[in-house]
Amino acid sequence: MVAALLLVSLSLASSLGFAAGGQGLLNDPFQRALGARISGLWAVRPALDLEVGIVGFPSLGNSALRPLTNQLINENHVAPDISAPRWQAHLVAVGLPLQARFGSLQSRSGFYGGLGLIQTVDDLELLQAQGDPQAMATQVQWHGTPVYGITSEVGTEQIRARVRMESTHYVETVNGTTLEMKGGRALVVEVLWH
Repeated sequence: MVAALLLVSLSLASSLGFAAGGQGLLNDPFQRALGARISGLWAVRPALDLEVGIVGFPSLGNSALRPLTNQLINENHVAPDISAPRWQAHLVAVGLPLQARFGSLQSRSGFYGGLGLIQTVDDLELLQAQGDPQAMATQVQWHGTPVYGITSEVGTEQIRARVRMESTHYVETVNGTTLEMKGGRALVVEVLWH
């Protein structure tokens, strides 16, 4: 009974929202990864949001490769680890302690953190491991990861623009045998509706 009253009081004191935008990885030296991102928001308190979201990264093929990757493959005949993200999901708490109002505009900044999952897909052709059963066994993987970063948003009560710097970390199995620590840094740009 107490739990039901708590849920009802929280739902009356809070509002639901939606965010949509894009996410790009900044620190992958081998390839570009750009994705579409959607999130559901629950404003528990004026300075505390809970958020659940998903990011989809389309396969860009060889057009996503950076010049360094092409040099390694074509000139040095080295097979770099090309493991591309395909999906990312997150559940985070967002603290927004820095808030200001400028007439009808509102600015909120803070930090967020929580848990996430990332699905990666190895490019077996670039790894020169096509047909290798060991590499094929770990071609598609899901990784648990912490998700954290800084966030800032500006707008009205109903609609805001948001920019984030986000970090994730996970361990990946490469070519069936090697463990590699991955640390992703992403720039996120979204529009929020409350």
